[in-house]
Amino acid sequence: PLKYHNFKAVRVCDDCYTKLYEAYGHNEHLKPRFKKKGDKIVSKRIPDRLKVAAIDDSQMCGYLSKRTKNGKWKRNYFYLKDRVLYTCKASEDIKAIETMSVLGWTLEPYSEKNMELYEELNPGLVWELHHGSGSSRERHVFSAENDNLAEKWISALREATNPDI
Repeated sequence: PLKYHNFKAVRVCDDCYTKLYEAYGHNEHLKPRFKKKGDKIVSKRIPDRLKVAAIDDSQMCGYLSKRTKNGKWKRNYFYLKDRVLYTCKASEDIKAIETMSVLGWTLEPYSEKNMELYEELNPGLVWELHHGSGSSRERHVFSAENDNLAEKWISALREATNPDI
């Protein structure tokens, strides 16, 4: 509770919490308003499908840019493991923000002919994963930072999308 907020409970850092508790914690009217996040043990359950465990044995990992639905590029960290593409915000994350099983998807590297939408990028750096047809067709467009990374990702994804391997 902060005095200038009429002692309304608001978030503060741990140091400020300690100082405020020392100053106002003895007041019986204000004591119930002091709640520390650590007082209640809340375990955030991470669904197994979003856990990125044993990253060392992933087929491929690294930063890629993915085209969003509004046409902008979003840079994320990706892991390819057991034919599943995990999307994380950063390389240190243990929880994926999205997973996608790539088995049965079609990988299409972009060539010069369909690069008019991505003029600022080298055609060798962009590829698409798509699945389905017509109005139910789902597609994801990715780009790598350089030719070497693009080649490695395309090769790993080609292997992961092929059901015969």
